[in-house]
Amino acid sequence: MTNWNQINSQMNRPIEWVVERILKSKAPLHLLFGLVSGVLTFIWLSFSSNEILFGLFGFQSVVAGMFIGTISTIILNPSSQPDWKLVFACVILLCLFWIPLGFDVTDEGRRLSVSYYLFGPTNSSLVNFKFGSSLINYLWLHLFPTPNILWSRLGFALVQAGVGAVSFKLLKIYFPNRISFLMSVAASGIALVYVVQTINYNNFSVLLILATIFFLLKDSATKKHWFISGVLIGFAAISKLTLIILVPVGLGYILYKKSIRGGMFFVAGLVMILSGFMVYLAASGNFAHYTDQITDFVVEPYIQGEVLSNNLEVHKHDPDTLSRLYSKNLGYLLDRTWPVAISILLIGLTTVGRNYWLWGLSFLITLVIWHRWMSNDYYYYFYIGITLTVAIIAFASSRKKEEIPLLISAVILCLVSFVGSNTGIRNMVTSGAIVLPLAFGLCSMFTSERIPTIGRATSTIIALALFILAFNYKNHTIYRDGMRSELTSTFSSSALLGIHSTASRVKTTDELAGFAKKEDLKGTLLCLNTIPMFHYTLGLSPGVKIYWRMTKKSENEKEVFLKSDEAPELILSSKVNVRDANWPQTTEVTPPADKDYLAFYTSLLDDPNGPYGLIFDNGVFALYQKRQ
Repeated sequence: MTNWNQINSQMNRPIEWVVERILKSKAPLHLLFGLVSGVLTFIWLSFSSNEILFGLFGFQSVVAGMFIGTISTIILNPSSQPDWKLVFACVILLCLFWIPLGFDVTDEGRRLSVSYYLFGPTNSSLVNFKFGSSLINYLWLHLFPTPNILWSRLGFALVQAGVGAVSFKLLKIYFPNRISFLMSVAASGIALVYVVQTINYNNFSVLLILATIFFLLKDSATKKHWFISGVLIGFAAISKLTLIILVPVGLGYILYKKSIRGGMFFVAGLVMILSGFMVYLAASGNFAHYTDQITDFVVEPYIQGEVLSNNLEVHKHDPDTLSRLYSKNLGYLLDRTWPVAISILLIGLTTVGRNYWLWGLSFLITLVIWHRWMSNDYYYYFYIGITLTVAIIAFASSRKKEEIPLLISAVILCLVSFVGSNTGIRNMVTSGAIVLPLAFGLCSMFTSERIPTIGRATSTIIALALFILAFNYKNHTIYRDGMRSELTSTFSSSALLGIHSTASRVKTTDELAGFAKKEDLKGTLLCLNTIPMFHYTLGLSPGVKIYWRMTKKSENEKEVFLKSDEAPELILSSKVNVRDANWPQTTEVTPPADKDYLAFYTSLLDDPNGPYGLIFDNGVFALYQKRQ
């Protein structure tokens, strides 16, 4: 029995004493952390929201309790040996906490509509260089009988969980299970901050590359693994064309590490998947379209005939434009890396020895400093800067030769995650590519024999601080929607059941969906002003092959098309800028780059003698129907 004298004698090491008491207890008291955290989560959600939502908050509280309870069990039980399934489950729980929140009609809508109608009549020739990820998303979306946003986001959660799980399997080749588990989960939380919650060419490609790395680095790799590696690389290239550059990298590694026979199996898998794709392109009549599209996308401006000097990076994917964009991004990264490096150095200085009170103070100071340095525009570079700094420190303090292949693989993964993308190097974060290098750096630092105490303390503080800051950032910034506390209304539309957004956004969207259902609208739809989501939620197939905006024709050609028999039966336009997170409470009608093209359609649709007549208008959305 523990008495006061025993307690008092142990106060010089309070953390060890508490952990020891819990672990030696007959009942697994650490599981109570889950229950307590669930209750505290419900209280926090209730007090921090504009309205108490028992259903949503209850669900999120259970998810939070399960997550924290699991993490506590692993931390407080030194004998635990978590596997990839537990990592997968924890990342799923992280995603489940957020997927009911926010409604974006732009990027998320485009990816859903492109995937859902992939083999529709309009899309028969819309086979682009993201086909592989669209195909997987198509299969996932059609597993559910009707369009449903929650179901689509669950697919996103599965992919992100896969990224975390495979990263863990790679890490545990070189590091202890518990450390690999904790760092993989912590890094996965960062990749969820400001992302489009769908299966897409970024996150799905990263999952494929990670799986390839795993099969290549396995000590027991066989011809089957080499063949699978070739298949995975090939499918990654079909999902994102720029990843074709990984083919010589993978083949070179196999030839160097294994044998010529292994390279032959790798090539066989690659040829099988790519030749199958080529056969499909030829059989569907899309081969010429596929190659022409690549040429147009890389060589020509996205908006033909226009030069937008203030927005050039957004509309071109040619090497010159992308190189200028990446150079600019590099400047942002360096600007965010130097304060991170200094702060990590200070953390290391304060963690010399076993002074836990000083460790706690260091953690709090880290939270304050890093929170001050984060902003909406630069948080991506902040996370990348931390990853870069940690990786350099870990490499300098470890220098274990056996870790070098994984380190090189992590670097390659980061580079290919954004090559060819006009969103820049921030794609390292949004794609999930940051999970492996960040977790690798933290694991390597934690297990360093050169700086044992400093490394363990510093890596723990960094991981915990990053996870908390990422959670806090997402709590205040839901993708193109309001703060979490403002998302208190639910949609009545069947496709949006369970999704929460602002009251004004829910009202205007439900009015449109209700009208479409009441009138039993059929036929094809053209969405204007970046609202492709309504193809998916209204169940109306695209009227043209371009989802974002119809700009590839001259105004005369577009007018002739809209007056032809092939024109869509319905045209839907937003009267506000839906890229603004505050819509419909925004005064901006459209992004500056879209004003000219939208003005043409507005003048045509408002013409009383034009081919279309207005049938619905709630001040935010206007719906036009083709005149008989």
